[in-house]
Amino acid sequence: MKITIEIPEKVLQQIVDTIKEYSDIVLTVEELKANPKLEAFFQSDLDTMYFEEFLNGLDAINFVEDLGLEKA
Repeated sequence: MKITIEIPEKVLQQIVDTIKEYSDIVLTVEELKANPKLEAFFQSDLDTMYFEEFLNGLDAINFVEDLGLEKA
């Protein structure tokens, strides 16, 4: 059974803004949504990822690495 996660646009924008703030990576919501690792990341880390900690930058760099994002 495949589970699909719908991530609100507002949340995706917060993720993009956080990545921009804590790294040199500039990316759009559309680019983030197109990343094939995004859904897998959220499915695997849904129970352990604390969104507030992510927004404070504690997990932002790990997230960037997990998605295979690189500096522009």
